[in-house]
Amino acid sequence: MFTILVLGGIVVGLYVNSLGNRFVQWDDPGLIVRNTQIRSLEWSNIKEIFALRRASTYQPLRVLSYALDYHFWKLNPLGYHITNITLYLLTCIIIFFATGQLLKVLRERGTPQSNTRVALFAALIFAVHPVHVEAVTWLSARKEVLVGFFFFASLYCYLRAGRSSERRAHVGLYGLAFLCFVLACLSKPVAVVLPGVILLLEFSRGRLELRRFLRKVLPFALLLLVSLVVTYILLKAMVEADGIYPYRGGDFLSNFLLAFRFSILNIKLMALTINYSPVYVLALPSTILTVSTFMFVVFNLGLIGLAVFMFHRSKVVFFAVFWFYVTILPFLNIIPISTILADRYVFISSFAYCLILALGFESLWSLTQKDLSKDFFPSLSVTLLVFLVAGYSYMTVNQNRMWRDTYTLWSEALAKDPHNAVAMNGLGVVYLENEMNEKAREVLEKAVTISPLDPLVHNNLGIVYERMEQYTRSEHHYLRALSLRPGHVEARINLSNLQAKIGDLESAIKSLKALVAERPQDAILYYRLGFLYEDASRLDEAIESYKKSSELRPHIINPYESLGRLYMDKLGDQERALCFFKKGIEMAPNSRKRSELEALIKTLESD
Repeated sequence: MFTILVLGGIVVGLYVNSLGNRFVQWDDPGLIVRNTQIRSLEWSNIKEIFALRRASTYQPLRVLSYALDYHFWKLNPLGYHITNITLYLLTCIIIFFATGQLLKVLRERGTPQSNTRVALFAALIFAVHPVHVEAVTWLSARKEVLVGFFFFASLYCYLRAGRSSERRAHVGLYGLAFLCFVLACLSKPVAVVLPGVILLLEFSRGRLELRRFLRKVLPFALLLLVSLVVTYILLKAMVEADGIYPYRGGDFLSNFLLAFRFSILNIKLMALTINYSPVYVLALPSTILTVSTFMFVVFNLGLIGLAVFMFHRSKVVFFAVFWFYVTILPFLNIIPISTILADRYVFISSFAYCLILALGFESLWSLTQKDLSKDFFPSLSVTLLVFLVAGYSYMTVNQNRMWRDTYTLWSEALAKDPHNAVAMNGLGVVYLENEMNEKAREVLEKAVTISPLDPLVHNNLGIVYERMEQYTRSEHHYLRALSLRPGHVEARINLSNLQAKIGDLESAIKSLKALVAERPQDAILYYRLGFLYEDASRLDEAIESYKKSSELRPHIINPYESLGRLYMDKLGDQERALCFFKKGIEMAPNSRKRSELEALIKTLESD
């Protein structure tokens, strides 16, 4: 209980200054503010949340957690921050318990008191580490604290099950481990590496234990099966969403060699970084086969070799080093993705760093010297730990302020790196949101000069020029964005809207129909298409599109309202208009438009 209170006080104290932070214009609006899917906890909507969708990352537990927040807090970010901090605290607590169980298995000569100290040190370092600020303070990163809690909870249950002699408890704990693993995968698919961690654990215990494990492999087989299924779903979604990028360096070998560089960059992020940023711009070599690449390979092999050398001296160190490599594997860009390096990517992997540091402090604690007091080394160990915790705590509290709002986030990121095109693009979006078009144009033009192959920058420049009524330039940047990434949904929608604005309705409809064909479960696209059909006086097709939108998302009021207005204003059918207005209120009784539709119903019924 004392440990829980200590961790609770530290986590709350560190993150209390993030409670006033707002939603930031970097996924928060789309995932929370404008996400109508989180507005209801009705069973039909929960089923929608857990439904698989084409080209969509499958993280339903994160969406459900937002729905729970919305139920109590609506769009007050305070409640969402409280949830994130609570989940982080639970993660730190379960790390303490899981580490204690891990040490009982791997640290054969460790006393109970020594193991407890190592577990406490590891959990404490994890709790204060500033690399976790992004995962805790950025609300869109909720998936990190969710997957972290369930990942370590699954490991804890697995370790407890292996040490339990009572059959009922044994089976029950394996069942809980399996359930927590499934929940971790539903939070973020990177949890699929857990079977690799368990295999590493059993190998670390020694040959005899590994043989026993292989004879009773059913729990592991179930975990592996879930892991393979989730991996397939993830890869399929990435392919459908155009989320897999070309090999960096032009071929698989060059791309694979870069993974050695990325692993060292992640180690640097955990151990040697002072100024953390929401985005890191990496200058990759134009030629992969260089001396620096060779040095990165040698460094990794040296670290792995050192871990192997330590196997018989400290199985925990061996396990910690390979924990890092197993858990960071999805983020090494062996399958190339858009982001190479991010603080949130090391959330689970950083446990290895915290554990090794904790072992170091415990080794110092246990030293003895004839000429020194028996309390000297314990005092020195605690003093050094306090300095580390104080330093990390200061960095964490300071880092929380960077996430206060969108403008602060991107301004400070640019202050740390004036050539960061991603931060420039983010700042440009802030200016767009505040209709500061000239400032947006200025910063985005700088961004496109630095990063001419970034489709996001081109898309945002297209928006700027469209607002400034420079339609030729706007179209140029939308088309450029699509040439760089043909699957860029927002650019395709923006191009269609631009075509409609300049009077080319047929091209606009054609563009949007092509996108609808690729994303047939997207209710918003059908709704937009209905508007275009209506503007083109193709009313039958407009009606069908609105109806399809309402079928896909029955609890959204907008398609019912549009259908009602179409029948009322353009077809003169008041009876059907009334029907759709009433249906909209029935399906979305808490909508802000309810009073507006009730007034229309009252007017129509009085005529």
